[in-house]
Amino acid sequence: MQRHNEAWRDSLRYRRPDLDRMSGIRRITANNNPMLGDDGARLLAD
Repeated sequence: MQRHNEAWRDSLRYRRPDLDRMSGIRRITANNNPMLGDDGARLLAD
């Protein structure tokens, strides 16, 4: 449980994550999301 708590402190909510410890945070899947739209895609691309 301690490893999970340490990883959470380094999560996107608090600071830049350590991707070596959080291997699941490597991509954002946004396909077939009608709520994203062109404006959201532009924000992600920037």
